[in-house]
Amino acid sequence: MELGTRKAKVLEAIVNSYIVTGEPVSSKSLCDNLKVSSSTVRNDMAELTQLGLLEQIHASSGRVPSHAGYRLYIDQLMSQGASRLTIESKEELSRPLFSCKINDPEDLLRGALDVVAEYTKCAAVSAVPSKSCSGVRAIRLIIVGHRSIMVVLVASAGVIRNKIVLCDCCFNQEELVAFQRILQDNLEGLEVRRVPSVLAEAFDENFAEVSPVLCEIVEAVIDLSDEISGAEVDLTGESNLFFYPDFDLDSVSGVIDFLNSPDQVLSFLKENQDDDVSVLVGEESKLCEFGRFSVIISKYDFSRQDTGFIAIVGPTRMDYAKIIPSMKYLSSLISKFLNENFGL
Repeated sequence: MELGTRKAKVLEAIVNSYIVTGEPVSSKSLCDNLKVSSSTVRNDMAELTQLGLLEQIHASSGRVPSHAGYRLYIDQLMSQGASRLTIESKEELSRPLFSCKINDPEDLLRGALDVVAEYTKCAAVSAVPSKSCSGVRAIRLIIVGHRSIMVVLVASAGVIRNKIVLCDCCFNQEELVAFQRILQDNLEGLEVRRVPSVLAEAFDENFAEVSPVLCEIVEAVIDLSDEISGAEVDLTGESNLFFYPDFDLDSVSGVIDFLNSPDQVLSFLKENQDDDVSVLVGEESKLCEFGRFSVIISKYDFSRQDTGFIAIVGPTRMDYAKIIPSMKYLSSLISKFLNENFGL
């Protein structure tokens, strides 16, 4: 839909004002900034309403953006200048990268989810399509202490799980490197669900007497493979939704119930993610639970093949110009971390 320059500015101004205040916008409040008369703004607002881009909640009230109005704003009108992240924003979003435990991808993802929920004041959810038929991509054995080893299992679909093994005795670095190579050679490409049986066959009970440390590592790999089954979904910040006057208790509860259903969430994110960042405004989600909410979905890539998702759920009047570039930036950081530390 093409709008004239003035009408486009009127719509943009109304969206920006409503995002901040949550109050219907009057023609009088726009006159000074737009430098046009109140009657001109009223006429433009009436035409935008006829086009379905604005709504009038009450006969005597101002206008608010419709779902179509938000969509036009996001696609065509959103200020490009506003989409540039400040140095402070980048530092805040980068915090999980520098505060996470060394080479711990799970800690990074948990931290990223906490940060994005705090930064956007929305509910935040992460998901990876982890299934028992996923294939093993890599095994990493990382020394994290004098007598502790982090065992990392990297599977397809961007699934990464790790576990710390505490050793009663010191271990030999060369022995550790060699054993990582043995595990890698035997497990790479194998379906995750077959890992326990393959390892049990390769390392029988007598192996524990020969090398207790390596036996602990084998058991850790088996435990990690058992964890990788079904959809993996984490949720945080859902309490943020209760503080918006836009929602009642029932609508928030319905969204939270949906977000606590891993298989449904993963399916929803996969079906609606077709770009680096996808934005669904209200009814565009085609879910009754999200009729009054917007969803922004961002994907992070792993080894150019596998994909995970981070999404936020909030009011339709969320600050798109701030949140969209923030989600892009955060996902790029996660992708870089995963590929630099665990890419093959």
